[in-house]
Amino acid sequence: MHAIINFFIGRPLLVNLIMVLVFILGALTLANMRYEYNPKVDMGSVNITTIRAGSGPEDIELAITLPLEEELVKVEGIDKIYSNSMEGSSVISIRLQTELDNKDKVLSDIQKAVDRAATRLPNDLIEKPFVEELSTLITPVIEVHVTGPAPEALLRTVAKKVSDGLREVDGIASVVKQGYRRAEVNIQAQPEKMVQRGISYKELIGAINTRNVRDSGGSLESFTTEKKVVTIGQFEHPKQVADVIIRSEEPGNVIRISDVATVIEGFEEWEVQSRTDGQLSIALMARRNGSADELHTAQAVKDYIQSIQSTLPTTVELKLVNDMSRLTHNMLDVLVGNALLGLLSVFVILCFTLNVRFAIWVAVGIPFSIGLTFMLCDAIGVTINSITLTAIILLMGILVDDAVIVSENTQRLREQGIDANQASLLGAAQVSQPVIFSALTTILAFLPLLFLTGYDAAFMVSFPITVIILLMVSLFESQCLLPSHLAHTRLTISNSGNNNTLLQKLSVRYRKIIYRLLARKYLTIAGFIGLFIVVMTLGVLTINFDLYPSPDIDTINIKVELPTGSNFEQTVAKVIDIEKQIRPQNKS
Repeated sequence: MHAIINFFIGRPLLVNLIMVLVFILGALTLANMRYEYNPKVDMGSVNITTIRAGSGPEDIELAITLPLEEELVKVEGIDKIYSNSMEGSSVISIRLQTELDNKDKVLSDIQKAVDRAATRLPNDLIEKPFVEELSTLITPVIEVHVTGPAPEALLRTVAKKVSDGLREVDGIASVVKQGYRRAEVNIQAQPEKMVQRGISYKELIGAINTRNVRDSGGSLESFTTEKKVVTIGQFEHPKQVADVIIRSEEPGNVIRISDVATVIEGFEEWEVQSRTDGQLSIALMARRNGSADELHTAQAVKDYIQSIQSTLPTTVELKLVNDMSRLTHNMLDVLVGNALLGLLSVFVILCFTLNVRFAIWVAVGIPFSIGLTFMLCDAIGVTINSITLTAIILLMGILVDDAVIVSENTQRLREQGIDANQASLLGAAQVSQPVIFSALTTILAFLPLLFLTGYDAAFMVSFPITVIILLMVSLFESQCLLPSHLAHTRLTISNSGNNNTLLQKLSVRYRKIIYRLLARKYLTIAGFIGLFIVVMTLGVLTINFDLYPSPDIDTINIKVELPTGSNFEQTVAKVIDIEKQIRPQNKS
């Protein structure tokens, strides 16, 4: 260790260059690193959602859930299958095994199983079962709510325009619309007119199916060209449904749908209705791609919304909701605040025990260690997220421990009249062994987290990585760079702080306590063992284990459940009533 310390002491220019480069490159790394609240983690879960409006829970289970489950149980690599059959929908949650050699193959097998089961599902399904792998990326980075005192048709038009624009924003992978009902044509048949004309419901349905067609009929080849034959009969506008011919006897003698039924343009029935500030809205949930930065992506969305707000109708307003970047901003504010408070506190406290110049170099080690940690984390693909920021905030107070020990020992030797270079060398070398082992014991405490298995471990893996890097960086700074700075720092003995009467009294009293404990070493050891047992017993009996404790929240979710048999309109009315009761409380 002497040789390493002496190497850096003899090259102050190299040490200063390293420190300056770390500050510059660290700042550039912070500007370009990917920020996100949660790290990108695959949850090891797959959801299969099937919608069939109008069907009860029992019908959903028998017609949809059971056929899907019968095919899914044949797939290897699935740990557990959970299913919920509700009114109008079936949701099957699949938990994958933790140790999979080929996860993509299992996901492909699940999709094939769903495709096989699709042949046994009801023919009236509007959409086939939707298979979605769960990961942290499905959480929207921000929501844009299209709302205002405007008709639903206008909200839909604006929502579609905004949705298309959001997909062009850098970092946005997809936009999911919630509360966006698809256009629908209702044909209300009039039985009396149908009987008069001898028209059956089967003829009515068949006329629509044969008219609303777009299909390829092959191709025609000649000596010079080849032309494709395409049947184009799809409706371009809902009003065309009324003009569909059901039966034609002779020219001019035709029966159209408008003759036996009333065609009404509208929207499909509500499945999810979104409301914002007491008004009907359409929620656009923007999801970022895996390589996008959360802070910059959210800001890009805000800039886009700001740019188009003036082009919208006066009755339509865009509101930003559930901005996930706010959580990352809060964590960064805590980190910056702790770092500044740590710098100030360390400097002020160390001024009582160390020379002011020595205290400055100790305090400078905090931003240096954080900057180098971010650089190394970025090099191995670890992002800035709630886990890494928590690790740095947790170890903020430990960062200066090694530097304080080295500085205090170096100052002691300088005050004894030893040469500055030699004092810095001995000051760091004499305490290198306890300093190194102190860091290693802390590293060993977090090292087992690297070897955890399962999907929860993947979520936590960045925590021990950040802790280990931060401790190693702090050790490097205190054992290599700090001695060089101290060796070339002038020290005035009269201002060293040894005349602090309070510290001298505390030192004398502390020494007496240590001597007494050492004189009764067996009793001291027994006392510490007894205290350890008492503390551990109290901890086991009173402290609950929770891997993911509930954090402070700024959002409250209220779940409303009405009695069985209640329709959608009753649920909406109840929610509106609750909104009216909550709104005055929220404003106050």
